[in-house]
Amino acid sequence: MTGGRWSSQTRFTVVLVGLALVALGVLTTVQFRSTAGAAALVAAGVLVGLAGLSGGAIVVRSTDREERLASAGKAQQDGDAEGAYDRFVQLIRGHAPQAIAYHEGANAALYEAAGREGQKLQPVFGYFLGPIAMSELHIMVDIRAGTGFSISRMQNTYQALLVGATAPFRAALVIVNAAPDESILSSVRQLGTLLDAPVAAVAWRLGDPSDGISDAIVSLKRELRRRGLESPLEVPSFVEADEHVRIPTRPVSSASIPHQQAGGHLDDDEPAYVTSSTVYTAPDPEPEPVPVEWPAPEPRRRPSPAPRVYDDSASWQRATDLHWRGQLQEAEEAYREIVDARAHALGWDHPDTLTARDQHATVLRDLDRLAEALVECDEVMTARMRILGEDHPDTLTSRSHLATIYHQLGDLTRSEAEHQRVLEARTRVLGINHQETLISRSNLAKVYQDMGELDRAIAEHDTVMRARARLLGQEHRDTLMSRSLLASALHHAGRLGEAEAEHRAVLGSRLRLLGPVHLDTAVSRHRLASVLHDLGRLDEAITEYRAAQAVYAQLLGASSPFARAAASDLALAERALRGAQGSHRY
Repeated sequence: MTGGRWSSQTRFTVVLVGLALVALGVLTTVQFRSTAGAAALVAAGVLVGLAGLSGGAIVVRSTDREERLASAGKAQQDGDAEGAYDRFVQLIRGHAPQAIAYHEGANAALYEAAGREGQKLQPVFGYFLGPIAMSELHIMVDIRAGTGFSISRMQNTYQALLVGATAPFRAALVIVNAAPDESILSSVRQLGTLLDAPVAAVAWRLGDPSDGISDAIVSLKRELRRRGLESPLEVPSFVEADEHVRIPTRPVSSASIPHQQAGGHLDDDEPAYVTSSTVYTAPDPEPEPVPVEWPAPEPRRRPSPAPRVYDDSASWQRATDLHWRGQLQEAEEAYREIVDARAHALGWDHPDTLTARDQHATVLRDLDRLAEALVECDEVMTARMRILGEDHPDTLTSRSHLATIYHQLGDLTRSEAEHQRVLEARTRVLGINHQETLISRSNLAKVYQDMGELDRAIAEHDTVMRARARLLGQEHRDTLMSRSLLASALHHAGRLGEAEAEHRAVLGSRLRLLGPVHLDTAVSRHRLASVLHDLGRLDEAITEYRAAQAVYAQLLGASSPFARAAASDLALAERALRGAQGSHRY
């Protein structure tokens, strides 16, 4: 299966999907005590992670790699965590040597730091979770070789791993390949506040000492003790009770055991053994036990070949890039082709087809083709409610898009009711600081503004902007969007000086990050021009109107609603300037 080269954002997203699958494997092992289920999930997670790390250039399904993966899965299913880990590393080494080098270096530093704090470590199924966990505390270790990962997706993963009665961990130690002053660290640490769970993020690069990791372990132990959450990871009781369950052990050479264990290293004449959950030293040699005759299991049936995987990732990435750049006509055509292809291959109501139809409706809305967008969005929402339920995140996304279309059609009362309904559901299901919840608050603020409730709109826009700046960074696209909307609300309230300052700040960031030929940049120019117009600075307003109109025409067409609005505003400003110049002659 081949595809186009993915962007770095898509690559990290795919890797995070792999992490989520591996996390489910861990959860299955710890909570539901199913090593077979864990093996399948981890295997799937590794394959997805490999696809992300390889950049989407090619996913090779060779016999050799299948055999290695099967061998790793079998070792894991047999309880040989160390052997499974070794095979997973060998499998991935050829795909991402730099990430492997970082993971191995970070693991070594982690062993050293944990030993210094008297903390033992144990393997956890799945390479992308470390594969280390603290054995005395429910702490997972998440090693991030790159910094381009999605905080919102990381939040969703940690929600399953850290929150709730079934969560297998109590805290997270995140080791990030970054400098200590990079903003990504504060964003990761903020997850602790959002989830109300201890999350420590530490910057570590190859060659750095392990002191920072040691300090993070100490802080997590202190926080867990303060919350009364400190408790050991125990071997599940079913292992001791069920005589049919066997936990294989095997001798481990001294080379395979890190030298940075607590209290130094193991003596050469002291044999070490690895079980599925811990590394320990045998206190005294014992006589060889009488071999136990284990019943020979029946041979497993060879599974049927997996169905053909439908892969349009390259087409989807192209459509997404066109939409992001503001090339809406081309994006609409690209999404329409994807919808037709998925409907033919997967079915009209398949979840992937519904996702494409929903995105197509969004582009139609941005093109001001509201009647078509309304029909498409309503059909998608109805299908998702039937298949997924009313509170599913995808259903809520469709309802949010539908409410926005009502807003653009001028039905403010219905739009407010729908946005409020989505906000309440997202707050209940996802939490108050989730990105989707913040989108609903922003949408409601825009409705308040058009209803004339300007103080309420300004307060909401300001709250959302500050939350996004804290979670995503000052110059994230969503943060800049909130700041632009806040500036527009200030403009409508007559606070022109504040509005101009905010619009200029947003325009400066967008010019630097996106360039002059981008839809977001053109929108900033248009909004700034409108403020300058009302301030009576017509020469400056005309310059910005012309720049915005030119970009609109280039990206959307001269007859698009955006371009026509800018042309109309430009004509008004030019007429006003001529009138002002004519009055000065007398």
